[in-house]
Amino acid sequence: MHTAARKFPVKMNPVYKAAFLSRLTLIFFIADIR
Repeated sequence: MHTAARKFPVKMNPVYKAAFLSRLTLIFFIADIR
């Protein structure tokens, strides 16, 4: 996941950045339940 993030520039689109953060929090939320 880190290697894929490096391919994208630091300044990403707000929509893509929001979707990425929401997906990241969702993964951590599911992992926290387990």
